[in-house]
Amino acid sequence: MPPHTVCLACGFRTPVSATLPQGTRTWDSSRDEERYEREKRRRQAIDVKKQAAASQLSAPAARAVRAKREQHDNVIEMGRRQAR
Repeated sequence: MPPHTVCLACGFRTPVSATLPQGTRTWDSSRDEERYEREKRRRQAIDVKKQAAASQLSAPAARAVRAKREQHDNVIEMGRRQAR
């Protein structure tokens, strides 16, 4: 039922137009602006670190060169069994 007023003498109900609710302001725009700028700087720093890591990973790495085994006349390379 919409808001209304009731006449005490006859009990007749008269509708009342609703008003907009009046809330209290619970945030401070200056604090929120500071937080926004702080988070923006933090995200930019993370992006810079990600880009540096990606560029290091994408650069070709120097291959580790293994020393070649010396071939002896009396040594035969045999196949090794792999563990199961």
